[in-house]
Amino acid sequence: MLSVLIWAVSAFAFSIEDGVFVCVQSEDTVEKRKNVALEKTASESNFLIRSKVRDYLKGKPDMCRTYSVENHSKGFRITCDDKPTIDLRTDGTPTEYPSPKGKFSRTAKVTSGQVVQNFDFGKGGFRVTYIQTEKGFDVIKTISSSYLGAPLKVRASYIKK
Repeated sequence: MLSVLIWAVSAFAFSIEDGVFVCVQSEDTVEKRKNVALEKTASESNFLIRSKVRDYLKGKPDMCRTYSVENHSKGFRITCDDKPTIDLRTDGTPTEYPSPKGKFSRTAKVTSGQVVQNFDFGKGGFRVTYIQTEKGFDVIKTISSSYLGAPLKVRASYIKK
């Protein structure tokens, strides 16, 4: 019985080593991925708004070149490039995020080998998914909207420096 309980807890565990992680893909490769994702999103959107979609989402989402990670008992602190450090909670308590209008909070969804942060903003949203890998982690950033024919989704891989 105890072994089943240990398996159940570990099945939903998510851990990343402490340290600095760098993007495996070159900046050019990430930009190409962003452009391919943008074209897919725009081409599946209503033809009347395709040029606006391309203009508005050009260069998005911001993909980090490095992440600094520090684990603690309730999750981990993660810093993307030179942005503010986020205390990402994986224990079910809300994570606070800074914004120009003050702080806001969201609760992470933790599943086997993944942490997902959803930011819903009415008719659209933004999702950041961290996926454990053998050598580090992948990050998928997704922008969605009821106005888009398909979400804009970009993935990058990170390994320890």
